[in-house]
Amino acid sequence: MLELIQRLFGPKVTWNGTERRQFVRARCRFDLNLGKDQAVVSVRDICQGGLRLECDLAVAPKLKAGTVIELTQPGESAPTKARVSWQKNSRNFCRVGLKFMSAIRGTWMQQHVDQIAGHPKQKRRHIRVRTDWTVEGRSGIDSFEARMRDISVTGCRVETKASLIVGQQLRLKMGNLEVAADVRRVSGQPGFNLVGLRFESQEPQTGQLIALVRKLTNG
Repeated sequence: MLELIQRLFGPKVTWNGTERRQFVRARCRFDLNLGKDQAVVSVRDICQGGLRLECDLAVAPKLKAGTVIELTQPGESAPTKARVSWQKNSRNFCRVGLKFMSAIRGTWMQQHVDQIAGHPKQKRRHIRVRTDWTVEGRSGIDSFEARMRDISVTGCRVETKASLIVGQQLRLKMGNLEVAADVRRVSGQPGFNLVGLRFESQEPQTGQLIALVRKLTNG
C-alpha cells in the first residue's frame, strides 16, 4: 500500500499506514461531567472507540495527553473511563480527543453511540483518511501550496495561506495526480485557512484517486 501511495504522490509522503480512522464518527452535541460533581464538558463527536469534546480553558490542565478520566452522567452510577489522546487549545476553549479504555458495549455510553450514529443527518457517509501531504492548488493563473490533512472518496481538507472562497473552482495537484475540485467550506485559523474541497468530474485521474482512497479505507 505504501508503495502505491509513494508511486502516486512521491517519496516524501508522511502517511505511515497507522492513521486510518477505525470507527466512523458521528457529530453530536451533549454534555457530560468529568467525574462526580466536577466540570461539565461538551461532546462534539463520538464513535465506538472514543469521542471528541470541548471545554473551558480552565479545565484544560486536567486533560493533558495520557491522563485517565472518568465520564459521568446524572442518573448513571458507573462512569466510563477514557484516556486523553490529544489536546488542542484555542483562544476561547479547549478541544480534547479521548479513547475509551474498554469496550462500551452494554453501557449508557453505548446507548449514546447507538442513538447518535443511527441518525441519518449525523452519520458520516464516507470514512476520512488522515494525511500530511504537500499538494499544489491552481485557480486560473494563480497557484498556491497547501497541506492536505484528510481525504475521502468525495473530497479532502487542506490547510493553506491562500485566500479561497466558497464556490471557487480549482485544480488540485497531488504528486502525479491532478483533479478538479470546488471549495465547499472555508474556516479561518490563526495563520492559515482550513478549506474543505469536493472532488468534481469523473475524469480518469479522479477515478485513480478515488480507487486509492477506497483501498486505504477498505471501502
